[in-house]
Amino acid sequence: MASLLEESLERGAWGLSTGLYYQPCQSAGRDELVALSNVVARHNRLLAVHLRCEGSAVVESLDEMLDIARASGVRLEVSHLKAIGKDNQSLVGALLERIDRANDAGLCVGFDQYPYLWGSTSLFSLLPPSLLSTERSLLKERLRDPAVRREAQAEMERGEGWDSIASLVGFDDITILSLPSHPHYEGLSIAEVAAMRGQEPYDALFDLLSESEGSAVMGDVTQSEESLVKIMAHRQMCFGSDALYSSARPHPRSFHAALHLIGRYVNERGDLSIEEAIERLTGRTARRLGLFGRGLIAEGYKADLVLFDQDTLSGSDTFAEGGVSPLSLVMVNGEVALEAGRLVGTTSGRLLVPLTGRTD
Repeated sequence: MASLLEESLERGAWGLSTGLYYQPCQSAGRDELVALSNVVARHNRLLAVHLRCEGSAVVESLDEMLDIARASGVRLEVSHLKAIGKDNQSLVGALLERIDRANDAGLCVGFDQYPYLWGSTSLFSLLPPSLLSTERSLLKERLRDPAVRREAQAEMERGEGWDSIASLVGFDDITILSLPSHPHYEGLSIAEVAAMRGQEPYDALFDLLSESEGSAVMGDVTQSEESLVKIMAHRQMCFGSDALYSSARPHPRSFHAALHLIGRYVNERGDLSIEEAIERLTGRTARRLGLFGRGLIAEGYKADLVLFDQDTLSGSDTFAEGGVSPLSLVMVNGEVALEAGRLVGTTSGRLLVPLTGRTD
């Protein structure tokens, strides 16, 4: 694995991204992570990680990655930092304090977030790890077994050693976004679907998963707005999107993240100035990645520009379908790519490769 990573970095990969929250990455141990991080560090690239847990064990999960960063010297990026669940919002302060201490001690630790209270992932991620290691077709068959259902429900209610979204969030706040086998349920919560079917939420969920074909995507309320704003205000924070492709209702962060940031947290709430928001979307992100000559309006920089009227920008914070607010002008490398809401057809985009070199 290390040799494959080495080859990829030599060929221009920007770093390594891993999702310890998901299978099969959940199985990765310290030795494996340190070995891979050593390779990334030698190339002075970025290690981006979805923490192993984001619920009650989120602090311990951050500590795990800070330990990896200390052992390897890798530049660490925590992907969409948050604490999931109403009972865990008080942990946000501890997360930010640990990141501050790590940077003060000489590590290079940053993080990003999307400006929404809702997250989105596979509907199957509600299941416990003991089931997710099963091949999908066999898993759907096993979910028809009453004994398997009882054990799965017990594990999901306990949520020990993993993030049980069903327990942390609750079925009222878990919405079906894409379910081709039952498109009439898209946009409804698991609790609403269960009521329509005359079932308990767990039974409704297991039925839907066992009958699913194609994508099965959900949205879930993960955090409070107070926590989101606290994370947003931190000096190490960059904005991102984090979206899944699906056939039905995509999370608005896949197309509205920057607009919602400005519309909600600059125009409406005033948590950030327009200058702070733009810098965290552009210049700060470019510096974090090592995108030299981009992210600022400055002499010698590439003219990647967006022209918009701030007062007309708004964003969507729900999963309802809606149009994107048109931008006046988008320029890529100094050429107009979009004007008055329409693509111009320019081919001015370029492949971007890292300029940061190896340290050995």
